[in-house]
Amino acid sequence: LVSPGLLEGYPGLTALPVRLPDAGVVALLRVGDDVDLVAADPQGAAATTVATSVPVLALPAPGDAEALTSSGAATPPGRLVVVGLEPVAVPAVVDAAARLFLTVAWSR
Repeated sequence: LVSPGLLEGYPGLTALPVRLPDAGVVALLRVGDDVDLVAADPQGAAATTVATSVPVLALPAPGDAEALTSSGAATPPGRLVVVGLEPVAVPAVVDAAARLFLTVAWSR
């Protein structure tokens, strides 16, 4: 899933896997892209940006993510993306990924 050099060139960042519920969006991503992580409440609350200019570090194949689930557990919809975050941003992104619909917007 990840290699020892995953954070090479990104000093100070933490690698975090996040599941984007729309696999089609993940198919558009490439390693090295800089994206903003945007969280939206499916019940209709306003969307918020939870992290900006986040590098995409890895795009695990769908089969790799399935291998990580506990035996007999269904794989959640979407796909995993490994991103690099400032350590201080990790809790907010983890919270958003667990409670909200997480997607990306490409940044420059």
